[in-house]
Amino acid sequence: MYLAADAWAWPGWIIVGMAGWLMNVVLGEPLTGRELREMRALVAGESGVLSQTATDRLRRPRMLSAVVSRAGLGLGIVFCMAVKPSAVPAAAAVVVGALAGLAVARLTSRPRRADASAVERSAER
Repeated sequence: MYLAADAWAWPGWIIVGMAGWLMNVVLGEPLTGRELREMRALVAGESGVLSQTATDRLRRPRMLSAVVSRAGLGLGIVFCMAVKPSAVPAAAAVVVGALAGLAVARLTSRPRRADASAVERSAER
């Protein structure tokens, strides 16, 4: 904050980075904070291989979307810190990062198709 106020005079990338960080906080705690704390307690109580209940809860599409989208948003913020673009490219980088994270979450949380051999085996029965 000191360098932003003293040396850089608040260029666009700093404003966008601060707004992105604030969005990370706003999207994190109200949407998933309580559920993440509950999952931490659930996983901490297990030893060895996680139970099916714990695994299913960790793989909920909403949670995956929220966490991976925020990770993408964070990568956009880090990009802004490294490249230091003006406001519009910085905002675009943060938005693209968040959307890329959301796309990855959506693609990885889709139900998987059964492989052909499994379908054939079940048809034979």
